[in-house]
Amino acid sequence: MFRLGITKAGDTFDLRVVSEQHPELQHARIKPAAGDWYDAGDLRLEQGALVTGRVVEEGTNAVIAGARVFLNETNQTHSMLATPGREKGIAVETDAGGYFRFESAPRMASVNLMAEAQGYARAERNNLVVQADKANDFVLELARGMPISGMVVSSTGQPIRGAKVSARGLSAKVPQLGSTVTEPDGTFTFPSLREGPYELTATAAQYEERVEKPVMSGASDVKLVLEQRGMVRIRVLSKKGTPVKSYTLSLKRWFPNNPMGIGNVPEYRDVRITPGDYEGEYATVRGLPSGEFVFQVLTTDHAKTITPSFVVQAGAEPPVVDATLTLGGTITGRVVDDRGQPVAGAAVSTDFNGGFAMDTEFGQLFRQFMPEKITKSSAKTDAQGNYKLPLLAFGDYMIRVAHPDFCEGSAMNVKLEQEGTVEVPQLTLMRGTLVEGVATVGGVPTGQVKVTIGPPTGAQPELDAEGKPKMAFMANAVSASDGTFRFTKRVPPGTYQIHASKAAGDNNPFVTLLQMKQTARPLTVLPGQEKILQNFDVPAQ
Repeated sequence: MFRLGITKAGDTFDLRVVSEQHPELQHARIKPAAGDWYDAGDLRLEQGALVTGRVVEEGTNAVIAGARVFLNETNQTHSMLATPGREKGIAVETDAGGYFRFESAPRMASVNLMAEAQGYARAERNNLVVQADKANDFVLELARGMPISGMVVSSTGQPIRGAKVSARGLSAKVPQLGSTVTEPDGTFTFPSLREGPYELTATAAQYEERVEKPVMSGASDVKLVLEQRGMVRIRVLSKKGTPVKSYTLSLKRWFPNNPMGIGNVPEYRDVRITPGDYEGEYATVRGLPSGEFVFQVLTTDHAKTITPSFVVQAGAEPPVVDATLTLGGTITGRVVDDRGQPVAGAAVSTDFNGGFAMDTEFGQLFRQFMPEKITKSSAKTDAQGNYKLPLLAFGDYMIRVAHPDFCEGSAMNVKLEQEGTVEVPQLTLMRGTLVEGVATVGGVPTGQVKVTIGPPTGAQPELDAEGKPKMAFMANAVSASDGTFRFTKRVPPGTYQIHASKAAGDNNPFVTLLQMKQTARPLTVLPGQEKILQNFDVPAQ
């Protein structure tokens, strides 16, 4: 028996079971709610396959004793974070005869083998098919290693400590990859690389990336010179023309041929500017990569503002940027129920136009890479159902309205193009229906069963007044440890399909699809229904 606490409810976790006598077990995508405990049930460790082999010297076949051999399942190395302590895989050491032996390799799987030894270049054999009840014997040949060493310095000749240097082989005979970090005096060494040409790449904070190629193995005096990253001098004025000296800057890529488009710069974090960053009228912002950019300026009493574009070039004179903040636009409106009565206390929030597409798990993953040009803002409706959202950046918005007693409402294509107020047509919320029930697996109430409501298979999308397809209603709920589930969104009247599948486990996609097919059923929601009960028994696989 085991019991593990987590630090943050609502996050998704993978459970790993590690045993020296069995293949590692993966129980993935567990997302416990606050106050709930997920029972993973009986986790069955399978008998491992036997993988044996020998490590020898390339060309001579001389045995290599004391070599470290690592085994990884191929799909794990590509799709998920490694288990702590097993970043390279399961490890064993060769005996005096150069032999190695893994007794807990995964059964019926594809694996990667990698061997390392003092004075030799690393060797790998990938995508090796392992069969459970057959001999799985492989030979790894290590070539004598040759070093590459050198130094990373700044353009002024100062050594750069902690710079990352990577080496990548440039020919099919040199498929090796490696990385290291420079010492306090800026020196680095790759002690054992296969003979051949390499590409060296050096990176360090506040410096431009440097690539040097080809560098032949055996080179001992490689000097990688990094240019100091560029700088920008910026002055920000308020709407009234007075200096503003406290704000946050977010760097975005600028595309001259697409003035409406900006892109994130993942390697550059947002910068908080204070009066101490100013020298006279301008603040100096350092460490910018080369390219064409804009800043998004964020303050508490103005809308998010985009500066004029500027070009950064390492070693060049820093560009000067003058930006005047805007008050942006204001969105107002009113929310009523299907009888025309005002809805008080509804949560009204902004989202980018078409934000419904981001409600899926894939959409949430995609959203984190998208630059947010709009302003995320929220408000509550007053006793008359009115709301007001001020200080919004210019852009295309969707308004979302949520209230526990009603279906979610929305307004699309709200455009803010200049300072002023845009009034959204009155939003009517439908009462809708609560859907809840109990999910079991093989007759046992089970947590982490995902229940999904969506359009019927093959259904044609409804059209709005302009003849455009409406966004179909979709919602998910996950069962608690006692098997109970309840959709947080009320379901509007209509005809749907509802199905269930295990959300946590080995996440075999074929099993998930089979469970969805086995449990699928129609769901009809009638006007005026307060609640619908839907129980599911997911077949145990």
